Amino acid sequence: MKKKISVAIVGASGFTGGEICRILLNHNNIKKIYPISRDKNNFIKKHPNLISSNLNFSNINFLRNNLSKIDCIFLCTKSTESFELAKELLKKNKKIIDLSSAFRFEKNENFKKAYGYDITKRKILKNKIEYGLSEFNKPSIKKADLIANPGCYAITALYSLAPIINKNFIDTKSPIGIFAINGTTGAGNNPKIEVSHANATENVLTYNADGHRHGPEIEDKIQKFFKKKVFIDLNTAHGNFRRGIYLRINLNLKKNFRNKINREKIINVFKKYYNNRKKFKFIHILDFKKLLKKNEKEYDIYPSVNSVVGSNNCIIGIDYDDALGSIKIISTTDNLIKGAAGSAIQNMNIMFKFKEEEALSKYGIF
Repeated sequence: MKKKISVAIVGASGFTGGEICRILLNHNNIKKIYPISRDKNNFIKKHPNLISSNLNFSNINFLRNNLSKIDCIFLCTKSTESFELAKELLKKNKKIIDLSSAFRFEKNENFKKAYGYDITKRKILKNKIEYGLSEFNKPSIKKADLIANPGCYAITALYSLAPIINKNFIDTKSPIGIFAINGTTGAGNNPKIEVSHANATENVLTYNADGHRHGPEIEDKIQKFFKKKVFIDLNTAHGNFRRGIYLRINLNLKKNFRNKINREKIINVFKKYYNNRKKFKFIHILDFKKLLKKNEKEYDIYPSVNSVVGSNNCIIGIDYDDALGSIKIISTTDNLIKGAAGSAIQNMNIMFKFKEEEALSKYGIF
């Protein structure tokens, strides 16, 4: 039996912080959970789904005064706050998993490209900081002091592009178009009239059409992990559902390959790439054959949002438009789990040498 650890979640009143608490309550290697928040509310008032947890909010001073009891700290805070807290906590030799954007870019100019402002001079931190793309960065995550958890759109897109982005038949000179719809929880839990029930129901809410911050993150990590320079055109919206991401990518083929590719060949590329089920426990490829004629509606060959809600899975479906020479990749994740809390706990499991899938469901709730 692995040793048990105690964890703190800073920013535990939010959707992601509450989800981390919920998952960790079922974790066999967790001894104590300390939810940290400025929120004055009772923990159960904020997270009524956790009524039997016996958890209570503590403040940041409690964290500072009890660091000797805590092994790992999740930061569910704004980027500027995460950076300042991380500097303080790393000096105390604490392991940190940061769910903000503060440490996702190694170069400050890339952070500025994504967010429009400078956050820090990261080089002042000498600690080992790693990007938490669990399945592709495991050896480094094991040795890290701080894990920068990926953005929800970014992690979904990276899984979807990894098997194919380096294939010689893909045209990567033109921007890669990505359209993604996120549940309203992706807007956070601070009240916003636009994503209230009355305005979000039976509606789609476009945002950041001038360039979403996860676009540069996807570009940066494709270059880091897959050694390919690409340009990402990421278009995002909130949909009429609470949680989940629906993401669609259009990849154009080079003209001389258009007659050599079909849907089955592309599916086989993905299946072969993700064939190692020990390594890729949560990534699944749909390989159903088409049974209907062209333009007849066949829904179940593509992933649905309902299929991933409540799980740490990413489900990927593929099609091919031979008239355009365009590969269509459709993928879904739960934005609060694989897109945030689940991947953070997966990284914690790797960092502390627990079973990678510990407490993380492989099954959706629908």
